[in-house]
Amino acid sequence: MSEEANSDFLGPNFTNMKLVGTGGSGAVYSAIDVETDQRVAMKRLILRDQMNCRAALREIKVLKTLEHENIVKLSKVVDSEGLAFQDSATENFKEATELFLVEELLDSDLHHVLQSKGKLREDYVKLFLYQLLRGLKYVHSANVVHRDVKPSNILVDAETLLLRIGDFGRSRILDPAYSHNGHLTHSISSLWYKSPELLLNSSIYDSSVDMWAAGCVFAEMLLGKPLFEGRHEIDQMELILNSVCLTEEEWTQLKPQIPEKTALGKAQSQGSPLGSKFLHIDIQALDLLVKMLRFNPDRRITAEEALAHPYLHQYSFPSDEPICVEPLHIEDEVGDFKEDTLKSWILEECFSFESDSSFDITEQEPALQEVIIEKHDSSNDILSLKDIMKEPEDPILLDEWKLCDNVAERLGLDTRREGLETLAAAYKIQMTVDARDQEKVFELQHANMPSVFLDSVFGRGYLKENVNFTCKKNVFNGPFGMCYF
Repeated sequence: MSEEANSDFLGPNFTNMKLVGTGGSGAVYSAIDVETDQRVAMKRLILRDQMNCRAALREIKVLKTLEHENIVKLSKVVDSEGLAFQDSATENFKEATELFLVEELLDSDLHHVLQSKGKLREDYVKLFLYQLLRGLKYVHSANVVHRDVKPSNILVDAETLLLRIGDFGRSRILDPAYSHNGHLTHSISSLWYKSPELLLNSSIYDSSVDMWAAGCVFAEMLLGKPLFEGRHEIDQMELILNSVCLTEEEWTQLKPQIPEKTALGKAQSQGSPLGSKFLHIDIQALDLLVKMLRFNPDRRITAEEALAHPYLHQYSFPSDEPICVEPLHIEDEVGDFKEDTLKSWILEECFSFESDSSFDITEQEPALQEVIIEKHDSSNDILSLKDIMKEPEDPILLDEWKLCDNVAERLGLDTRREGLETLAAAYKIQMTVDARDQEKVFELQHANMPSVFLDSVFGRGYLKENVNFTCKKNVFNGPFGMCYF
């Protein structure tokens, strides 16, 4: 019987294992962690040769470093029997051929969403793009390049719409203080999301390859299908050249590097502007897309710059768009060492990981969670991926809030709407239905912060007594993302 058919091949520590995906960097299973009684994702890393060991060591190092709301969380690392590593396992580990990364499990990904729904409504495009860029800003500040940004590696919580970047199996540590010329491979990233410099087999690139891929994802959310669906690398380059503008200098430098037929086709055809691929597109969306898909990587917009673009102004909140305070450096990159040496370092990383209590899969980051609400009760009626995948329905906006004018005045805000958005960002309100009288009541979540704010500004109980909700489903865009009441 195959391991995939045996749901308990890592038992008794992990049970009910199911294969949920495979990829270039390893198979992924879902399982129940007996210790926590939670369903988790388990990514298998092969350790059968030097290349596999280098990739595994790099992925563990990167995931240990990256702590961010929009990046998948690593809970622990276990061996082929589902056991945590112990000092006594050092000798046995030299014979190990695999290990498992235990990560949080999200129930969907952007690829599945797009397959089910097609193109997304623009408010969801903005919400997902903002979170993707917010995560990439942090990744790049850690001197890490993901190198495989695509919809299937962008995980989404179906209830909260929280997005996390996953699968760092192809990531690299690029220290800007050193040259990596000749030490990088172009054979990474999926074809449809591969930047021009990678298609040209360049061994010199940086985080801008992720921004190109993110631009392709952005376009795919707007179109409902991939932007450039090349059959092979030459075809992919021709599709790009047909839509992306080059300066005369860029074309002069590119021409000798591409096949003569491709160059001739580009010279004879004016192509079709990028905007022509979209029936209706916001002018700001197109401007951002063009900047993300600039042919020259030196002119391509960065994640930090993209977050400040006018298209995302309603989400932009720089003080809640953190960077990594302890980035990885050249000494953290995995060199060309023997397999046994690499395995011993993998074991050291696992030991240090187990002793670090900061990596708790149950921890919740408060800032983003304040506006992307967890659905605790099945009676709550909030928009989720299940709603997105149905026929589009315009959000019902709150048209009356008696507190907004007061909030705007007391906090020195310019408009009533800013007062509404400030309240939404300050605390979340979950609407439930009282089983006895079917009246709507309010539950304040994370009451430590909201209650202090509420009591100090309005007095205890004021919100519940004075705010009149007339809608069953209330949604609007706050400064951090979609806000639900």
